[in-house]
Amino acid sequence: MGRLFRYDSVEVTKKNLLVFIRPTIIRDDEDLAGATAEKYRYIRDQQMERRERGLMFLDDGNLPVLPTWEEQIQQLPEVPADDAGQE
Repeated sequence: MGRLFRYDSVEVTKKNLLVFIRPTIIRDDEDLAGATAEKYRYIRDQQMERRERGLMFLDDGNLPVLPTWEEQIQQLPEVPADDAGQE
């Protein structure tokens, strides 16, 4: 009976993955913090949008969402400049 519903295929399909890298010049800590915050907020906004739309197999209330950037910064321990490899 199983052979009736079996599907055999020997077709080989070549797929290419393209990765586009856009360099960003970071000149100081302020630029770094701004670029990091921008990317973090973008990812969080995407998560919030997906939560609002909902996903078929997951409960909308259980979809993970990053904390706000400000909450995330408060959770990070402070590292003295000497320990961070700064001179």
